[in-house]
Amino acid sequence: MSSKASKILGLFVIFALGFLIFAARVFDVTTSERFQTNAIKKEIDSPLRGEIVSADGYKAAISQKTYSVVVNPENIKPEQFDLFVRLFCTYSGLAEKDLRAMLKGDKRVILLDNIDGRSARNYRQLSASFDKMKMFTPKRVGGKYFRYGLEVFENEFLRNYSYDDLFQPMLGYVKAEDMRGMVGLEHFYDKYISAERAGFMQGYKDVGGNLILNTKLDRTLRTDGLNLKLNIVFKLQKQVEQSLDKYKKQLEAEEIMAAVMDSRTGRIVALASSNRYIPYNITKDSVGSMKIDAVQYIYEPGSTLKPIVFAMLLEGGKLNQFEIINGHNGQMKLGTKVITDEHKAPSMTAEDGIVFSSNIVMAQIAQRLNVNEYMDGLTKFGFGKRSGIDISYELKGDLPS
Repeated sequence: MSSKASKILGLFVIFALGFLIFAARVFDVTTSERFQTNAIKKEIDSPLRGEIVSADGYKAAISQKTYSVVVNPENIKPEQFDLFVRLFCTYSGLAEKDLRAMLKGDKRVILLDNIDGRSARNYRQLSASFDKMKMFTPKRVGGKYFRYGLEVFENEFLRNYSYDDLFQPMLGYVKAEDMRGMVGLEHFYDKYISAERAGFMQGYKDVGGNLILNTKLDRTLRTDGLNLKLNIVFKLQKQVEQSLDKYKKQLEAEEIMAAVMDSRTGRIVALASSNRYIPYNITKDSVGSMKIDAVQYIYEPGSTLKPIVFAMLLEGGKLNQFEIINGHNGQMKLGTKVITDEHKAPSMTAEDGIVFSSNIVMAQIAQRLNVNEYMDGLTKFGFGKRSGIDISYELKGDLPS
């Protein structure tokens, strides 16, 4: 073999050997970048508390997961830094000067916080695009290459009350630390709407820190809490609350409460108070509004007892609603007491006694009931017992002997 041929062959061998070393190096990096055979990752999928929905489909309370977007500036390749800034700012809407200020350090920084699930999916797709562009510097650790790029982490989830103080205090709220219902419907139905079981995905991860979705992936689906659908009608509830706000101010009242019942079914379709609060903005002044006085406040029934006594008399056959009762021209002496009426009349029908809320008419016809009949009638109407309305901490009231 000639000297010239030997030189050419030698150069070829050196070139071939160099190429093989280079290929082996690339193969080591690329395969290491794709798979971490001993690197296991487990992603927890936290369950959500069930929604509370009005009868007409409005979501009064929902649970939302929040996420954070994180990056370590030192892992961004210097030659790709400007491209990363431009792309991320275009995607997120952040100003470039603000993002550059955030990326000045050499420690992981939270670029975005408390984003929703849809945004989190979008940023995971952006992270995958960055990985394809090889925007981050792989770090060799123990023979393997790790590339920590743009990461999306799940935070705690929040309970969101969509309409501020609407439905309050009936709706109630949850304790932020453990999402446990404290008062109202949130407390009464807590065991049903509480988050049930967390899901998870576990498997090998790639160098970007992402799970490799293959047949070796172990996965369990999460179990959310049940949704609660109310009899309360959103539009009616809102109208009632607006009326109570108006008349509380006009009458200078401490509180006005109102309930609307469907007489055909007994369903409560509105239960409102003029004293409400915003669950995610509880102040010292709003603490007193957390009590649901519609079921927790004991008071004398006053004139609301008149139609109940009237019903007892009709049921017992002791009254004809059309019979004429002496009205005493608006003033009647009973024992040592003088009973008066604002609507003064010499006489009126028993039915008109209810219409005009006559104290004089009721004082006369109520005496047709003996003590036992009166107490039995009140008991049948549910006085002294809980109504069973599905709001926590209802008091049963007191029925004197």
